[in-house]
Amino acid sequence: MRTWTDHQIEDELSRHFSARLGLQVGRAAAYFERSLAANKPARNRAAFLWTVGAGLVTATAAAIALAATLIPPPAARPHGPAVTPSASPEVASVEPSEVVWWRSLDEGTVLLDDHTPARRVRRQILEQVQWYDPRRGTQVELTVPREEVLFVNMESY
Repeated sequence: MRTWTDHQIEDELSRHFSARLGLQVGRAAAYFERSLAANKPARNRAAFLWTVGAGLVTATAAAIALAATLIPPPAARPHGPAVTPSASPEVASVEPSEVVWWRSLDEGTVLLDDHTPARRVRRQILEQVQWYDPRRGTQVELTVPREEVLFVNMESY
């Protein structure tokens, strides 16, 4: 059996790999460059379209979330503007008040005394009164907010 030195093994392997792989030198890099050049426009365009689409979806979701938090629901908005009445003593034809908006909020269970449970319900109301102001010659509306707290008796077991 022949003994090899490290230097001899390296020389032998170098000759062997050069003979076998010598024709491949540089071909992989050239093929890789051609592959990148051929696929580059399609991948960039697809990535751009995906990025724009994801950005639009994110912006739309953010706008909807912002609108949902800043704009009160239609039931919570009063109908029509509130106008302050004039100080004129010549007010004529006051119409009865009209409820234009209301809501009831259940605030949960409370104890009225040590043994009496009840539900507390807060009722918020907007009433509107209309009259004619002859001094200004205009129809005036006064919108008045009102709030009531109701206690509803509960059965205790």
